[in-house]
Amino acid sequence: MAVSIKEIKEEVSVYDEMVSFEVELNNEEREIKFYPYFKPTKINKMIEELSRFFANAEKEKIHIPEEKHPEIVMYFIIRHFTDLKFGAAKKAKTIFQEFNIVINSSVFKILSESFPKSSVEEVFERINEVVANTDKLISMQSVVNTMSNEFAAKYKK
Repeated sequence: MAVSIKEIKEEVSVYDEMVSFEVELNNEEREIKFYPYFKPTKINKMIEELSRFFANAEKEKIHIPEEKHPEIVMYFIIRHFTDLKFGAAKKAKTIFQEFNIVINSSVFKILSESFPKSSVEEVFERINEVVANTDKLISMQSVVNTMSNEFAAKYKK
């Protein structure tokens, strides 16, 4: 039996569902909404932003300890898959300062533990794919450069 677009639409509708819960913040009950399942296109967008953050951090000479990387990924997950309001900063320094504030919040801990493990694993798997593909491209570029240099040296004579 053939698959219909209606069935596919039904399958992907899970990405539009939001879950809400109450948290106490500054002695006040507040509602937070989040997407428990992450749309693949939104994961890609998040990874692009994460990649820009790390590239900008390097340009701005901001040292980000490697042991902070998983928390930074979770911070970006929270930025992209909740209704929390974050600043619109583009500078890595400002984003890293915001990150250092957020990770000390009870809200960060609650949200980190609220996402389904499968959704968070999907993000990390996609990051690993991107890194592997980037490494392959860098390796291929190195081979092409070597071949180009050898070709130029051979025929330059």
